[in-house]
Amino acid sequence: MTSKTVLPRGFAGSFDDQVSGSLDLNPLLIQHPAATYFMRVDGNGLVSEGAADGDIVIVDRSLTPLNEDIVVVVIDGAFMLKQLNITSSGKLLSSHFGDDNISLDDDSDIEFWGVVTASIRQYRR
Repeated sequence: MTSKTVLPRGFAGSFDDQVSGSLDLNPLLIQHPAATYFMRVDGNGLVSEGAADGDIVIVDRSLTPLNEDIVVVVIDGAFMLKQLNITSSGKLLSSHFGDDNISLDDDSDIEFWGVVTASIRQYRR
């Protein structure tokens, strides 16, 4: 009887060809090490944008938020994940699942803390 290597779907070619020693995620996920933080998501407000409850998000504090970025904001002393939406009528911070949109104006007491650049989902802990 001969043995045959069975590869999971999604792996092209020999698995041995795909393995090249260790993999350092830092160059792939972190642009500005001194300004980068990891935070765990609490809640499902931005699931469709890739940030589900329990995920780890990578946050870069050196970036300027752009339209549709997922941002970490501080509102009344609480850290929150929101999506920045810049429209012709102004700027909104939004999330889903019934949360109210927050309109931003010059009098807003909201601190942009950082921009989410990536998320990590653990399937087994």
